[in-house]
Formats: sequence, structure tokens, C-alpha cells
Amino acid sequence: MKKVFTIIICTYGRQELLNHALTGIEQADFCAEVKEVIVVNNKLSDDIVKWSSSFPYELHYKNESKKGLAYARNRGATLANGNWLLYLDDDGVIEPQTLVEASKMIRDFNFEMFTGIYTAWNYYNTPKWFPEEWAAYQLKGNREIRALGADYISGGIMAIKKSVLQDLGFFPTNLGMNGDKINYGEETYIEKQLRTSGRSLGINPKMVLKHVVGKHKHKLSWLLRAYYAKGRASAQISELSVKNVHTVVASLFVRCIKNVVKSGFKLLTKKEYFYQNFILDTAGPLLSYCGMLKYIFTIQKRQIVK
Repeated sequence: MKKVFTIIICTYGRQELLNHALTGIEQADFCAEVKEVIVVNNKLSDDIVKWSSSFPYELHYKNESKKGLAYARNRGATLANGNWLLYLDDDGVIEPQTLVEASKMIRDFNFEMFTGIYTAWNYYNTPKWFPEEWAAYQLKGNREIRALGADYISGGIMAIKKSVLQDLGFFPTNLGMNGDKINYGEETYIEKQLRTSGRSLGINPKMVLKHVVGKHKHKLSWLLRAYYAKGRASAQISELSVKNVHTVVASLFVRCIKNVVKSGFKLLTKKEYFYQNFILDTAGPLLSYCGMLKYIFTIQKRQIVK
């Protein structure tokens, strides 16, 4: 049986950027081998799109009435005819070689889930203080095709066998972005399940998504809220409980003291280190740990929902 992939793009009120994403697929090498692209709209107040031009691939545009990125991703998976699912963010454009590299991963390797990387696309004139780790994928390993290792699956550019996702019960719907509400973790949960069961995960740094640094992220307040949300999601995925409180609190104090000293020195000595960076580097981790504690004390009894 020929291995083919379905591209799935979940969108939420970003029509202008979505058009760029679809055009990027059209202009990519290997586009002729793409059997279908499914766009799942999760903002039902938006009208059904009427494309001004046709694309050389089969395009389906579907609504998902249940709000939440995980719901939209699951809807795309159930509709897909390919035995591989390639998820791409709606606010990014793939580099031309990305589909070729994705096909190579499927054809030549035995990974059951794999990821690419993303680079910053300054579509909205990203501020000078914006932290690099929020704008682009920070690789820990080399730039070759390899096992995932210490790196992570990026939800913006990831592929998974449809059968594997089905076996895991799809993405958990109480994790991940929900409309304008910040949340994370549905792909991290899947990654953790596969790691735990000894399944094979990979990364190909030649699969690249040029990803927009959204205007909403330019606000310091949004980034601080995102730190909190990441901490809360991390605690849920790691299944932290009251017995972990002492470890979390101890880590909180040690990390915060180190960060204040290190960041204060940078603020005094580095020209390109701004007060916004100081706030993020000191208050951000604190809020992340607060998110963990919030989960432990108030919602730890909730189960992962699929």
C-alpha cells in the first residue's frame, strides 16, 4: 500500500495568514504528490471561505463546532484519507523542501511520529525585545534526521500515523488552545504516551515552517499568561499531585533566585537586553510554577479527556 499523507490545517479567524499557508503548500516541491489538504475552521462566526483561485491539490474546508484546537485536530484526523497526517499551523508557510523531507521520513525511516522546526517570520514587525525562544524552535541536537532525543514535537509542524493517533484515542480535548484562551499540551501528551511505550519518534530539521510571530504575542502580558498556562499544562501531563508540592516549591525558589541574579546582571551589562526580557526571565518561570501549583491544588483530580 502506498504511503501518502493528508495535510491538516486548523484555523481560527486568520484568513489572511491561512491563504499564505495554502499558497506555500502549492509552491512547495513535491506538491503534486499531496493527495488532500483539510482545513478545519474552529471559529464558526467566520464565513465559509470562497477561494479566489483553485489549488492543485484536493482541498476540503470543514467546520468544527466544538471550540478547541484539539477538537479541530481530531476532526481533521477522522476526515483524512491518508495513512499519515501532517499537521501545519495556519499562521505559517512551509519552506519549499519540507514536503520532500516529510515524504523521506515516511519512506525511509520507521518513526511513528515526527516533527520539523519553525523559524520566526516577522510578518507584524516583531519588537526587538521579543525572546528568541518564543519565536523559533531551539534545537538541542544536530541538524540531521534522527531520533527526537532531547528535542520536542512542535504542534505547528508534526506528522503522525493515523492508526497510531487512533490507538491513543486522538488528542486530549481538555488540553491545547481553546479559542482565545491560552492553553497547551495536546501534542505533548501524545508525545509522552509514545515515549512511555517505547515507540519511535523523530525529527527532521530540514522540514521548516516559517511561523508568524503573532501581534498578540507582542504584548508582555500575553507572554506572562502563556508561561502560567504552560506550567499548568505541564503539571497535568506529568500527573503531578500534592506529594510533588515540596519539589515544585523548592524548584520555584531556587530557579527564581538564580534568574533574578543572572537577569539583573544582563540588564546592567547587555545593550540588547531590555526590561521586558528581565521581566520575562524572572516573572515567567515564577508564573509557570504557579500554574503547576494551581493545577495540583484545584484541578488535579480531572482526567485527561479524549
